[in-house]
Amino acid sequence: SFNAKWRFEALRRDACKIVFHLEFEFKSGIVDFAAEKLFSSSANNLVDALVGRAKQVCSS
Repeated sequence: SFNAKWRFEALRRDACKIVFHLEFEFKSGIVDFAAEKLFSSSANNLVDALVGRAKQVCSS
């Protein structure tokens, strides 16, 4: 199973906190372990990319 959720929490008028939560489960413990490492890195990259793009769009 796989589930991904984005949550945006207002901090100030010009700022927010981004929370990206991944849940997954594989039948194989080895695959589950490997996927945890891969998805953790991928999740960080996705959030960084979203923040970078938001800065580009909002700075225009």
